[in-house]
Amino acid sequence: MIHVAFGRSAQDCLTKVLREHGRDDTVIGLDDDLSIGPIGCDAPARAAALRKEFGWPPAECLAVKESSRNFWSLVTETEEPMTVWVAPTNAPELAGFLAFADRVRTDRFEIIAPDWTRPFSRGGRGSLMPIATCLLAPEDIMWWLEKAPRATRGSDIRIRGDWAELERSPTWLRIIKEHRLVAAPDDYFDEFLLHFCTFWGESTRHTVASAMGAVGQTGHFVSDGFFYWRLKKMAEKGMVECNRFPGKPMQSKGVYVRNVIGPYLSFRSPRSD
Repeated sequence: MIHVAFGRSAQDCLTKVLREHGRDDTVIGLDDDLSIGPIGCDAPARAAALRKEFGWPPAECLAVKESSRNFWSLVTETEEPMTVWVAPTNAPELAGFLAFADRVRTDRFEIIAPDWTRPFSRGGRGSLMPIATCLLAPEDIMWWLEKAPRATRGSDIRIRGDWAELERSPTWLRIIKEHRLVAAPDDYFDEFLLHFCTFWGESTRHTVASAMGAVGQTGHFVSDGFFYWRLKKMAEKGMVECNRFPGKPMQSKGVYVRNVIGPYLSFRSPRSD
């Protein structure tokens, strides 16, 4: 059996658990977060855009291209049945799945859609937070694999979606809203970054980590690379000042930003939808 995962962490987690349970199933993963960055282009163009805008090193861009090429080649050419793991409340995983479903016939794969820990586990309750496949406990992974009913796109609205429509959107951010993956404005989470940029200055690493934590509490998964890119864009617009901009990448050690536009928006959970 071939297991398909979206993200290196999900791939590694599934592989480890399956091996610990004496299974030698093949696990392949797409090591590319399609919930951010351009998607209406081929892999080399996407990698080049991410390198330019996100400041990714050449080796990382090459790894993304290689992973993408190997992944799509395998899933579109194999004749073996595939089991696809996708957490429907996790934007990076759902984006990868929709791209997968756009290219692979439905009759060639089954879907496991873990959205919380096992029912009746953890004292009778599952996790209330949106979950990622890599966050499942080993016993939960085996429960979903061996006992949970399979999902279908016809019966589960959360794993539906129009990948072609998402590709047509010019924005670089895709989020889950009203149980679907949708394109969102690039500045959708800027208020969180500005909230953690004090008037006295704060390191970009601390600002991004704090914003990621706050955004995560509203139920969204967004990578640090996207937030560093947004700080760069805000610096270009004069919304924040940076001691090393232009010059060093925003994620570099010793880079500080300062909010210069005054209080932005208070936490009223505007992005918890």
